[in-house]
Amino acid sequence: SFPTRRSSDLYISDPSSAPYALGEATATLQDSTKLGSPENLLMVGTTGYVSNYFSSGADDYTAIDFSTITSPAVAGSVSNGALAGAVYAVNVGKTIYCASRSGESITQIDITDPLSPAIHGTPLSLGESLTGIDVAYYPALGKTFAFTISTTAESALFAVDVTDASAMAKVAGLTMPNVPYGSNVHIVGSVAYLTCYGP
Repeated sequence: SFPTRRSSDLYISDPSSAPYALGEATATLQDSTKLGSPENLLMVGTTGYVSNYFSSGADDYTAIDFSTITSPAVAGSVSNGALAGAVYAVNVGKTIYCASRSGESITQIDITDPLSPAIHGTPLSLGESLTGIDVAYYPALGKTFAFTISTTAESALFAVDVTDASAMAKVAGLTMPNVPYGSNVHIVGSVAYLTCYGP
């Protein structure tokens, strides 16, 4: 089920102090197929996009309508083998970029219609179990690149040209023996910040 725990709305007026609860609400949404094992939630406006990791719907990426916060509802979903284990995702405009563990791919999802996600272009397999992903636009090149990290004993950081969704291409790769089992990546300017599960 998703979500099943009691949650609080938080307001942070001063980042240096602890947040405090304004109120509490409880809402439960269950779907044994689409939400059998929700792995990640990405909010875009009032729509939540949920990957489904360990279940019969492991290749699904599902839109949840949160426009009425106390009554969330399953809307549309998209299914593709490239989305298997899509742990992390990032939203840029009308596109969601997903990296998948089991699918070992980067996939673009079109959310022009927020409640009816659809595969955009052609997923790109990198042949590695992927976790974190971030996307950056480079004006001097007129191109958009995705950066994703593998969750392997010696993590690999990949740069992928995602400008054309139908012809995504890996342009660079870096193996990092000192970054075991990568988990996430964030791009700030010209620097990639990485986290890993290993020691």
